[in-house]
Amino acid sequence: MSSKGDPSAGPTAVVAAVFSVIFIVTVILLQGYYGRVNARALQVKVVDRPSVEVDQMRASQQRHIEEYRWIDPNAKTVAIPIERAMQLIVAERAPKTAAP
Repeated sequence: MSSKGDPSAGPTAVVAAVFSVIFIVTVILLQGYYGRVNARALQVKVVDRPSVEVDQMRASQQRHIEEYRWIDPNAKTVAIPIERAMQLIVAERAPKTAAP
């Protein structure tokens, strides 16, 4: 210190530099922490959350392939369940064996 009571420049510059480095490191760490917290919140709130619309659409599509229904009543065209259709195709393409 000088005789007038003013602080010396050397120690003041060192303290300012140390606090500046601490401040910069703290900001960088907080940004990283915020990024991780934000990504996790997005995962929980958006990605992992089941969508009601998607669930309803899947249920509708599942009913659509599991039921008998008319496609065109005038042309007498019907839809059959997918499992039954697969059975009919396998039976139709199975090799025919001649009766002895």
